[in-house]
Amino acid sequence: MFKPSFDFHHHVTVNLVINQKTNFMKVIPLNPYYDEFNKLYLHPRWQRKRLEILSRDDFRCTKCGCEELPLHVHHDFYEWGLMPWDYPDESLRTVCEWCHDDLHDRRLAA
Repeated sequence: MFKPSFDFHHHVTVNLVINQKTNFMKVIPLNPYYDEFNKLYLHPRWQRKRLEILSRDDFRCTKCGCEELPLHVHHDFYEWGLMPWDYPDESLRTVCEWCHDDLHDRRLAA
């Protein structure tokens, strides 16, 4: 995978990750706050909450029904000051990697 970095619209530095098999690019922001927040996803409280949501959704994507791709738990919104595990269950949903990229507009045709 090729990972160039560049200044996107002069506001946010991003990485472009190109998957050679699917020929799609993923746009991933490079932001210290984003990186720090992502570390919270390793916390045991998030891991427990994540498993509860995956189980509730029968370990399948709620958008396309996929069970084969890696699954993510998607936050429908974010509020400043809330920890990832503090969101109500109704605001969290299981999505496959492909649908999660679509929800975040991270996949662009190469």
